[in-house]
Amino acid sequence: MNVTVRTNIDLLMVRAVGTLDWIRQRFFTARENWPVSVGRYYVGRRDRPVAISTLGSVELMEQIGRREEFAIIGKTFTENIGIEKVVQNIVSNPAIRFLLVCGPESQHKVGQSLIALKQAGVDSDGRIVGSLGKIPILKNLRREQIRRFQEQVEILDLIEEERSKR
Repeated sequence: MNVTVRTNIDLLMVRAVGTLDWIRQRFFTARENWPVSVGRYYVGRRDRPVAISTLGSVELMEQIGRREEFAIIGKTFTENIGIEKVVQNIVSNPAIRFLLVCGPESQHKVGQSLIALKQAGVDSDGRIVGSLGKIPILKNLRREQIRRFQEQVEILDLIEEERSKR
């Protein structure tokens, strides 16, 4: 390949990447008011693809802290309202592609319920199919939000992992 062709390819790639950045900024970034659901969490950078739930561990959340590598990190105490908030904040930020679930599993089985939601969704009553939680009913989410969550994120299962490598 001669130098001129190679340079033109490089220029096209730079333009394409620039265009992708423009498209990403224009259409695939979180809304200005993101996160949309209130809770106890730290926001890193909105354009990062990773969200972290430390399940019920506030200590692990604080140990990891606010970091630029993540979009958001927070605890999730319950298999109903807590999961609803996680889903709302994730689907309102299309940059998020991974949900890392870590920390000790609680009696509410939040981690297992998040994985079940991703895999099987909810039944006609809004109950998370396959959840072992006590009340895994999502009353405040639309079917479209659940479908989007299922398609948008890959869940990284580190349940019971409590070490933070800062």
